Amino acid sequence: MEKIQFPVIILCVLSIVVSCILHKIIRNYTLACFVSGIISLVFFHIIGIFVVGHLDPFFLIASLKIAIITFAIALVVGIPFVCKRYNSK
Repeated sequence: MEKIQFPVIILCVLSIVVSCILHKIIRNYTLACFVSGIISLVFFHIIGIFVVGHLDPFFLIASLKIAIITFAIALVVGIPFVCKRYNSK
């Protein structure tokens, strides 16, 4: 069994934190998910630049995968926010 690599954990934690903040600020569920995915993607690449010292040569391919993962995490994280807003009306 393969060990989970540390960058994946960083990506997930970063995406969850950004998603929670943006779903709290932005009331539109879809918009919050898209913005969260983009911001998480940019932050993850910035962290990668600081760690490695340069941008990954295959950052376009990595960006597509990261965008899909962060968008999926934002979708899941946003569900409790939507339920709370729906029940408070």
